[in-house]
Amino acid sequence: MKRIMFLSAVLFLITGCHFVADKAKKTINKAGEVVAVGTSEFAKGVGNGIDKNRPYNYDTASLNTAGISLQRVIIGADSNRASDNKLSCYFVFKNAIDGDIAVMLNDKNGFEYGRTTTHVKAAAGSGQYVDFIFDKRTDITGESKMSFSVKK
Repeated sequence: MKRIMFLSAVLFLITGCHFVADKAKKTINKAGEVVAVGTSEFAKGVGNGIDKNRPYNYDTASLNTAGISLQRVIIGADSNRASDNKLSCYFVFKNAIDGDIAVMLNDKNGFEYGRTTTHVKAAAGSGQYVDFIFDKRTDITGESKMSFSVKK
């Protein structure tokens, strides 16, 4: 009788441990799914936060007059990785251009802190990215106002 009780207890412990281990594994897997979804949502939130910090204050009157439409702005670092001093703009050209486009940066208080000019050659009806590289000490922020001017 003791032997049967002992074997029953061992059998109960083995099956109970397997049940507990299986339950723990399922719980851990579910927690992993929640963390993965949470991490994904966190990454999306960070991405949205970065987008919201990009400058949205543009003076494009000169571009519009020249038949140039600013479609997208990407801010990054130049090849020296000094700071966010590279402005990549995607333009659509209604009219052909073979001239300079200048960009001036002002801070939220209206003080100028960067200016650069890039030569652009594009055919009518085309679109292309144009990079504007500012001094390495220029750090383009989300509060920047960008003023564009076209010199043909």
